[in-house]
Amino acid sequence: MELRKIEWGDDSAEKDADLLSYFVDTESYGRCLRKSKSIVVGRKGSGKSALRKKLENDFSKQENTHVINISPKYSSIRNILNEPSLSNGFGEEIFFQHSWLRQMMLDCLCKVGHAAKGKYASESLEFARSISKELNRTSKDIVENVAEILQKIKVKAGKLGDLGLQLEKELRNVADVDSLEHHLIAITNSNAKFVIMVDDLDLVW
Repeated sequence: MELRKIEWGDDSAEKDADLLSYFVDTESYGRCLRKSKSIVVGRKGSGKSALRKKLENDFSKQENTHVINISPKYSSIRNILNEPSLSNGFGEEIFFQHSWLRQMMLDCLCKVGHAAKGKYASESLEFARSISKELNRTSKDIVENVAEILQKIKVKAGKLGDLGLQLEKELRNVADVDSLEHHLIAITNSNAKFVIMVDDLDLVW
């Protein structure tokens, strides 16, 4: 057979329908699947997306496991960083910590809440189901999430700088971190497991 006639698959792992059928499991892949390694670094085209697609497939097959994919676009992140309230020096690091906590928790609750449709639900699972229904099964993206938190904190303080030492406490309140965490812990205590995969961690957010 001539090399030019061989079908090598799509250049993009996300678009390659046959990727999983010829993916070769390695010890490196096994470490990711066992969660003994949690960060994958590589140049563009080195196979990170293929690895993520395979991991998502294998994790999804595990009992009571919900896989969350977070992959913000660079343009979205750039828009966030251009937000005047952030660019004027308002505690970017602590703000993004709570934004990301909220994002991941809402994504997890939406996922498990949708999966619980039609099943008997405990208090926290019912909470997750209501979150899923309210957000139409899919959590808001990171831009919407950040915008909502910024708006709430502005209403709370008028000017963001007025919060001073109360900033972290107010951020936890407006981001609903404690409430979301309470329900998520209750759900994981009933044997639910979550795997969160974040793409493009090297982007400047």
